[in-house]
Amino acid sequence: MDEITRIDSLEHCSMDCVLIAFEKAFSDYDTKFSRTEVSAMLKRRGFCNKLSFAAFTHQDEIAAFTLNGVGMMGGCLTAYDTGTATLPEYRGMGLAPRIFEYSLPFLKNAGIKRYVLEVLQHNDKAISVYKGLGFNVTREFYYFRANKEEVLKHVNNNHSVTIDICDADMISRLSDIGDFKPSWQNSVESIVRAGNDVTCLCAFIDGNPVGYCVFDKYSGDITQIAVQEKFRRNRIGTALMCQAAQSMTSPIVKVINTEIPCHTLEGFLKHCGISIAGKQYEMCRDI
Repeated sequence: MDEITRIDSLEHCSMDCVLIAFEKAFSDYDTKFSRTEVSAMLKRRGFCNKLSFAAFTHQDEIAAFTLNGVGMMGGCLTAYDTGTATLPEYRGMGLAPRIFEYSLPFLKNAGIKRYVLEVLQHNDKAISVYKGLGFNVTREFYYFRANKEEVLKHVNNNHSVTIDICDADMISRLSDIGDFKPSWQNSVESIVRAGNDVTCLCAFIDGNPVGYCVFDKYSGDITQIAVQEKFRRNRIGTALMCQAAQSMTSPIVKVINTEIPCHTLEGFLKHCGISIAGKQYEMCRDI
């Protein structure tokens, strides 16, 4: 194991270097990420290499990193932890909190007012570290997961609503029909950043938009799905979910970060055969 010699910005690191470090850090995890998936994820979450940081070895290799996204949230410039990890051989050295503490002056000088992250609720060690760094729990989220074939058993094409592909502008105009404010990675801003990496569907009745669904057909991630309240229980959401699932190449359908409690969406996803897989905390601190 090489000696850690410095903590520094990733501004001058190539994307290949970042992706290699990401791949190594998650090599012993059950869930595997392709480089294409990681690149799409970073793009969608607003990755900023200048304000992302890593611990480097004597041989100038990354031992641990925090990849930060930057954008607006709640009217203020915010940094978002889009990925923190340590390569297996460097774990237990406290590198993650050291990297975060090192980054604070740089984030502040860049005008960042708030830092946001998400953490699995069963990850007691990470939660303890984040609380020690001044973070507080601001929201709780469910995340859902199901096999695509199971979803397609619960939804079908028996509907009378018209569904067409739309753009992010349409989603922005309809975004207030949902029952909670989406998390960072599911926000309208993230949809705009993703561009053609996500597909936007809109449901119409008599030419008027009444609901929408945004999804990534490759990862199976449902970013947002919502129907205007007065049009609910008319199989519009089911029709949107059906078309989204049919369009996916991923064998898995995922819905990440639905706010607890949001009984309407939770009930709808259960109706679609998509079950709760776990819980996360959203945690924030001022910079």
